[in-house]
Amino acid sequence: MGHSSKKKKKRGGARRAPSKDHNSLAADNSELIGEEITALCAIFQDECEVVSGSPPQIQIKLRPYSKDTGYDESDISALLSVRFLSGYPNKCPKLRIIPEKGLSVVDVDNLLSLLHDQANSNAREGRVMIYNLVEAAQEFLSEVVPQAESREAAISQATDRSTLLSRKDLAVSRIMMYSCKGPFVYGYIDLFSGCGNHGIGAWEWNKTLV
Repeated sequence: MGHSSKKKKKRGGARRAPSKDHNSLAADNSELIGEEITALCAIFQDECEVVSGSPPQIQIKLRPYSKDTGYDESDISALLSVRFLSGYPNKCPKLRIIPEKGLSVVDVDNLLSLLHDQANSNAREGRVMIYNLVEAAQEFLSEVVPQAESREAAISQATDRSTLLSRKDLAVSRIMMYSCKGPFVYGYIDLFSGCGNHGIGAWEWNKTLV
């Protein structure tokens, strides 16, 4: 009986050892996260904000990226919210996209899905990942820019076309009005006003002298 009790005590003692290792690992992860946040703030400066220290949480401004000129001046931007979890970088952080302007719901969902996939890939390798996620987001937004500009151009063209047609309709209505009064008239049949010259072909001109 005593021998069995000793065995249990030994087993119990063996179970306590991993707790120290876990605490040590947590301390190492905390230091690693702190170093990464410091580096991110140095890189992105005002675009990176520390929201919380425990648990560590940051927000980084996302903009389209141009290789030639750096950040592209456009009307597309979002915030990447990152909350680090215990076990990072072997465990993915909590990611959230906060759209600011120029992004549709579909764009946000696609971007978040892309970042989750990349975060899972980096976590399997145990690599710090936030800078890489920001770069991937910038490239994604750079592809969204031409689509947004195309939509704006299409809307602008439709507006211009509508304006042109309205002006044309106005001009035609004025001509029809004056054709009932003045000596110079269009020679087509007007079924609505009854002011047309019924004796002339549909698209012929007729000039009447006073």
